[in-house]
Amino acid sequence: MSLPAWTPTQSRAARAAKRKSSYFLYLNLWPFTSVMIALLFLFMPLIVVDGGGPAVDRPFATNSTPQPHYFREDSMHLVITRDGRFFFSNAGAASQTPILIQELAPRLRDATKNAPYKELYLDADARCRYSDIKIAVNQLRGAGITTLVIMTENPPTPLTPTQ
Repeated sequence: MSLPAWTPTQSRAARAAKRKSSYFLYLNLWPFTSVMIALLFLFMPLIVVDGGGPAVDRPFATNSTPQPHYFREDSMHLVITRDGRFFFSNAGAASQTPILIQELAPRLRDATKNAPYKELYLDADARCRYSDIKIAVNQLRGAGITTLVIMTENPPTPLTPTQ
């Protein structure tokens, strides 16, 4: 009886078979990627992009109510900064444009010609002068604005130590 002939190729194949692991050794990232894309599409409509307007610190009010119409594209916004500058946007404008207070009443009349409701959201800084707000409200009355919504924030809740 004769033994099969020995070859270097067979020997190399036998050594490789002994060293080969039985574990699955690569990381499949497709499930992770698909879950991340699903979460991205799920949360993307919830992300609100700020229009790049001026930074305003709103005053605190204990009994403030949410204003869902604030983000409508046909809503009108007036911003008064602490240094007395006025910014106005309407009809879905992406950013707020600086405006002189004397130009506000004619601009509001043009914006509300065909509007079904006349409502303006006022974002006044907590540290702006009262006289600036008073002048703006008088301009709004002259333009025929029937509803003025002053935007506020809920006060921060104090942290209570746990017992």
